[in-house]
Amino acid sequence: PDLHMCLPTWTLIAALLLLPMVAGARTLGKWQVLIWLNVATIGGTVLIPLLYMSRNGVDASRLSNSAVYAFGPLEFAGIMSALSTFTFAYSSQLMLVEIMSEMRDVAEFPRAFIGIASPFQIIAYLAVGILGYVYLGDKVTGMIGDNIPFGYASSVAAFCVLVHMLVTYLIKCIVISRAFHGTVVYKDVVNEDSPVAWTSWVVIVTFLIGCTYMISQLVPFFADAVELIGALVSPIACYMLPIALYIRWLCDFCGSQLTAEERPTWKHRPGILELSIIGLEFALSVLIMVCGSYFAMRTIQEKWEIYGPPFACHCEGIWRTCTCSKDHAGMAAVCRAPQLMEAAGLPFLGPM
Repeated sequence: PDLHMCLPTWTLIAALLLLPMVAGARTLGKWQVLIWLNVATIGGTVLIPLLYMSRNGVDASRLSNSAVYAFGPLEFAGIMSALSTFTFAYSSQLMLVEIMSEMRDVAEFPRAFIGIASPFQIIAYLAVGILGYVYLGDKVTGMIGDNIPFGYASSVAAFCVLVHMLVTYLIKCIVISRAFHGTVVYKDVVNEDSPVAWTSWVVIVTFLIGCTYMISQLVPFFADAVELIGALVSPIACYMLPIALYIRWLCDFCGSQLTAEERPTWKHRPGILELSIIGLEFALSVLIMVCGSYFAMRTIQEKWEIYGPPFACHCEGIWRTCTCSKDHAGMAAVCRAPQLMEAAGLPFLGPM
């Protein structure tokens, strides 16, 4: 917080750190150690703020004019925001096929995904949601690490978030780059170890990272970018495309035109209940895309007026100054001190 570099500079540094890692890895198995590092940093991101709050207690952690309600008022905009964020959080469909293709035993995937990965996600989200709400109350905004004062704890938690996002981007960038690589060049190039394959891979990776940097500066507010992506893109990738592929699969393998011998014995046509659930899921996807995107873009527009345009410094929550972070946790007393001292006719010598 005392290193005064603007957000575009920090983002550029992160992009430059990622470039050689992604350029040197054309398969997900290249950086296996990063998977465990990712799990560790997720734990640090969640546990460090919660441990800090538990150490200081509810009274010290609770935000001003904030309260805890067992059943709070529901607003349509809040529901759409929550659905968009959770859709983004669980949008693993983009990577699952690629992960399965690189597994030594693909039969282990259901156990790994349903038995290990999904419970880990659920526990982490529940811990952050419930405990964070208990300590901070209903006025909480942003990520949980943004709600503890500047200091060693917040710095370590921020570092965990940084590493987690870098590893996550590395994984997703490899998947997307492989798809581009096989489409733009030719199909078999993704598995070749030739100068043409590596040169074209580096060009594609550099282009994608450059585009990512530009988009990150157009929407430089992380939580709002997550909400917008979760509303606009994730429903297509996570709900609509899987439904469309499943329906096409049913037509190919369970259609009425197939004879009993042609149709797999363990397959059956979906019943009314299954089709009703599919219809409701598709309708919910359309609702999230339309309404969720509207509310996310409205929030982003409001924050543009507050924080400034894209590629501005955007020092809010980054610098430990009253100009940039007067609403950050722990800064209220510091930023009120000059006014209090001035009212008392005394000089203020504290940090600004």
